[in-house]
Amino acid sequence: MSNSPIVARINGLLAEKGIPKQKFYEDCGITSASYSLWNKGKTTPRMKNLETIAQYLGTTTEYLLTGIEETKKAPTPESERNRDRELNPAFFRLKQGLEPYDISESDVDFLLKVYKAHIEKNEQE
Repeated sequence: MSNSPIVARINGLLAEKGIPKQKFYEDCGITSASYSLWNKGKTTPRMKNLETIAQYLGTTTEYLLTGIEETKKAPTPESERNRDRELNPAFFRLKQGLEPYDISESDVDFLLKVYKAHIEKNEQE
C-alpha cells in the first residue's frame, strides 16, 4: 500500500501503461530500495528523478508532485501576432512557389493547407 501521494500517482501510471516495476526501475535508473523509501515517506525523490520519471511516463513533474494536470494557457492576441509574424514569411514564400527550406513536396502541401485553414479561421473571427 502506498503512503506517498507521489508514489501512488507513479503506481497508477505504471498500472495504466502496463509497465512492470522492475522495468521502470531499470529504465529510470532508480533502485527498488529508493522507491520503497519514497513510498514510506522517509525520503522524497530528487527533482532530477522526478523529471526522468515524468518523461518516462509521459506526464509532468507538476502532476507527479500535485496530482494536477498541467493546463495550457489560451494564446493571447500578442502571442498570436508574434506567431503570425514568424509564420507568414515562410508561408508567403511557399505560396509563391519559392523553396524556403529543404522540405519535401508533401510537407509543402501540408503547410499550405495549414496556412489556408489559419487564414480562413482568422477571417471568420
